[in-house]
Amino acid sequence: MTSDALIRFDRVSKVYPGAARPAVAELSMDIPDGALVSLVGPSGCGKTTTMKMVNRLVDPSSGTISLGGSDIGGLDQVALRRRIGYVIQQVGLLPHRTIADNVATVPKLLGWSRADIRSRVGELLDLVGVPESEFGSRYPSQLSGGQAQRVGVARALAANPDVMLMDEPFGAIDPITRIELQDELLRIQREMRKTILFVTHDIDEAVKMSDRIAVFDRSATLAQFAEPDEVLRRPATDFVERFVGSGAAMQRLRLRAVGDLALAGAPVSDDAPQVPRDATLHAALDALVRSSADALVVTDAAGERIGAVSFDDIRRALAEADAA
Repeated sequence: MTSDALIRFDRVSKVYPGAARPAVAELSMDIPDGALVSLVGPSGCGKTTTMKMVNRLVDPSSGTISLGGSDIGGLDQVALRRRIGYVIQQVGLLPHRTIADNVATVPKLLGWSRADIRSRVGELLDLVGVPESEFGSRYPSQLSGGQAQRVGVARALAANPDVMLMDEPFGAIDPITRIELQDELLRIQREMRKTILFVTHDIDEAVKMSDRIAVFDRSATLAQFAEPDEVLRRPATDFVERFVGSGAAMQRLRLRAVGDLALAGAPVSDDAPQVPRDATLHAALDALVRSSADALVVTDAAGERIGAVSFDDIRRALAEADAA
């Protein structure tokens, strides 16, 4: 295991009786501590099976999976699952329990004190933007899809787990809310630095969310495991190149912030559209197109102007990255 790995897959396979091929084939992969790793690939490629083997909802047919250096095959299943947060597309909130009680589920099972549970529930519901004062006494049927998904994230974080497993958590959400939830998860991840396995079929989502991406091909084999920029710039196989698609250059704009540029920019008036320095180049390009402006004012965290960015700046940055 590499020194920073929390989860290790060592030649892991899963074969179901009567199946024509493995559901997962000879998977070896180290998941760094504190990293968000997306598992992507076509339907049936093994990404969800891989994730479920981590909390032993599915046991491997061969090979070993280690968590913190311990083979999970020798750990108590219940104790293991209480160390791992789990978020699914359908959320899975208990309909007869209030939102506060849903979030408190695992801490109660672990025997936390009432005061600690109450404090943790309030802290987490505030963190995910569903304040306990407003939503704690409601029931799941009284929430929107986006609110319910936020509560699902809070519940998964409740016992401060080592690992979070997220199985297409935003797949059933409308596009605008999906973007908001992605941004919210990234904000939470910056604060908490959990180790997250994130299953998605959407390469755009994987590029935006991930520290690393694991691409599985149709034979349930790991085709590439690398940082998003590496997957986009240097696909390891023809399959990965096809899966990433022709929009790879545009996707790479999501991986750099406006503040990464020199920010000399083009001359621009103070009333031009603004963009914060931590916005991605993709977001800046979108703002330029929507506003029909030649350049944007770039601001710092205090809202003060620190430069400008133009179409030419973005084009130059992409060309320099391609040449690197």
